[in-house]
Amino acid sequence: MTTPAVRAFTRLIDDPYEALKEVIDEVRAQYPSYAPVTDALLASSFDQNMRMSRECVLAGSPPDADTMTNYAQISRARLDSGVPVEDLMASFRFSMGRIADHLDRLMKEERATTEERLDAYRKIWMVSDAYTTSLVNEYRHHALQVAADDYRFQVDLFRALAERGPKPNPLDETSTRGLLSLRLTYRGFVAKREDGQLGQDHQLRESISKLIGPGQGLCVVQHGRVEGVVGRRFTAPPGASVSFGELAPVPELHNSIALARAVADTSPARHPGTHTLSDVSWRIAARACLRIDARVS
Repeated sequence: MTTPAVRAFTRLIDDPYEALKEVIDEVRAQYPSYAPVTDALLASSFDQNMRMSRECVLAGSPPDADTMTNYAQISRARLDSGVPVEDLMASFRFSMGRIADHLDRLMKEERATTEERLDAYRKIWMVSDAYTTSLVNEYRHHALQVAADDYRFQVDLFRALAERGPKPNPLDETSTRGLLSLRLTYRGFVAKREDGQLGQDHQLRESISKLIGPGQGLCVVQHGRVEGVVGRRFTAPPGASVSFGELAPVPELHNSIALARAVADTSPARHPGTHTLSDVSWRIAARACLRIDARVS
């Protein structure tokens, strides 16, 4: 003899229209980030939530860890399409709430006892919590991978700008991933810690990235120091020295980066603060003369 929970879930799975419509309506009304996600994909996610709920209610515990991880990995497509993890979790919990409410109504119609209904409700939220944990772990892996890919791109872009400028076919807006605009000018910069402490270069890069702001430039770790390009000068972080080149359009940034490196190699730039060509111009000229003399001799 089947239990009220089995009969209620069978009815809900056979006719999920009302619950699914509530979920889709909520997502469309509350989460603009879901615009790229089709109704068909939302329905597929809802079906997955139903399966998780049914397994937990009937088996008495959530699916095993590997199964939950597989379920969470399916949601990665939402993260890749730009849905924030906060929206993903909020919409998921709304979906589980709709399933719990509709299941409770159907179990009541199937003459389930109050204890059976409360037990089913509790187990649905049990699997919801387990899935949320798996989703958080998946998001962490996703965020680390995105950050690593983004940093590799920044390194490649900076090297192209610094070593030879853009290739014969000019960079376009898409190829800079929003880091630079071909309509604006930028200046190269070099940053390093006053104490020269090893292992702190990535920490310095993180501090400077926050000062630059999104879409205003880029910075990478090169040769034991932080280098990059920025639209406007910023104040050096405490204990750091930052040397700037002159403003230049994107195709000519290699000159500005070279100038920033030259400024950074002078003795004044060993002290904390910001440094520019106007501060150290005669030292750069002297260094250039020394290089010429060395080649002649």
